[in-house]
Amino acid sequence: MQRMYQIALHRIVLEAPDNSPVWKSLPNYEPFTVPLCGSAGKALTVSVVDVLEEVSGQKIYDVSSPGFPTISMFRTESGWLIRTSPLPGEPVCCEVLASEDFSRASLRISDLSLARFSVDNALMILFALRTSREDTLEMHSSVTICEGKGYLFLGRSGTGKSTHSRMWLENIPGTELLNDDNPILRYVDGTLRVFGSPWSGKTPCYRALDYPVGAIVRIEQAPFNRITRLSLVPAYASVYPSCSAFREIKSVADAIHGTLVKVASGTPCYTLECLPDAGAAHLCHDTLLPSK
Repeated sequence: MQRMYQIALHRIVLEAPDNSPVWKSLPNYEPFTVPLCGSAGKALTVSVVDVLEEVSGQKIYDVSSPGFPTISMFRTESGWLIRTSPLPGEPVCCEVLASEDFSRASLRISDLSLARFSVDNALMILFALRTSREDTLEMHSSVTICEGKGYLFLGRSGTGKSTHSRMWLENIPGTELLNDDNPILRYVDGTLRVFGSPWSGKTPCYRALDYPVGAIVRIEQAPFNRITRLSLVPAYASVYPSCSAFREIKSVADAIHGTLVKVASGTPCYTLECLPDAGAAHLCHDTLLPSK
């Protein structure tokens, strides 16, 4: 069985046996399902398999932090091998063997109770790598929609991105949530747009919608509320840490850099030092959307 999903106008094909339990674990992809068609516009194809070819390679990336998945990436003779486990110290639950250009990959899930985690992580990683050369950035961010534009709130885990979005939802009439963890930025016909995705962290918000970007705001906790517009270099430095990809691959790093330069130079970027309160939401909103 094959299903095709469209995310930020990129098409992904997922293949698995008809009776695979994988299909029952992916309700978050339903809003992004599109009819199967030809190869035009297709970013990547991922096949769920029982056995992967045995390969060896040189480790180029390894990340492990308490409370977060562990990811290891290896350079092989013909492509890439990626191994993931849910938490540090836990067994590897999925392995991905990808082609040189990340256009095709095989996914082996060793623990089917973690099917959704495995598919989500495999597709997120492959999507970020495959689309990085097409003016596309996978972000770690919460996004609210207000007056027809998307506003991205960035920050380290635990700094209050989701809380600030909630303050907008509760205090700014007409505000909606687009995504609470992994939205996609992409330039379309010269305009930076933010897209919903099937990946939204702990908040189930899976919306196949997109909007022009109004501004990007990095949240920092403080005992006061203050917002500051950033110039080009600080704006680049503010957005850079929230991009998802493997910068150890030079072609990917170069592509991300090129897109980030356009974002930082063409999109209003701010730092918001704030309390988790309504005052911060009103200050941010009134700065980004001043009364006409």
